[in-house]
Amino acid sequence: MLETHTQTLSWTTSGLTSTAVSLSQSLTGAMLIPADMTCVTTNFLACDTLAGTYNNVRNATATEAVAVVAGSWSPLTASVMAHGFLKLKTPRAEAAGRTVTIITKTGG
Repeated sequence: MLETHTQTLSWTTSGLTSTAVSLSQSLTGAMLIPADMTCVTTNFLACDTLAGTYNNVRNATATEAVAVVAGSWSPLTASVMAHGFLKLKTPRAEAAGRTVTIITKTGG
């Protein structure tokens, strides 16, 4: 049976990079872009440890990115889901307190 997990990425101060969430043992996932998100795209940063150095996630041809459609769900691709920990990086600063909801499924 699949279990659903909800986590939140947030910007604790105004800036380009969010806090991290764990994707450990997750099979699939999606993120809810809030209505007040100001950027038009976001990139994914990943790491194998929570406190490690985060690097851009790449798919077969480029840095993995998603178009931001405020107030909508976007799937997390296999390229993103393959990592242990995830952050979002925006091209311009998001306000402190901005949050993105991440839903993942584990089990099977």
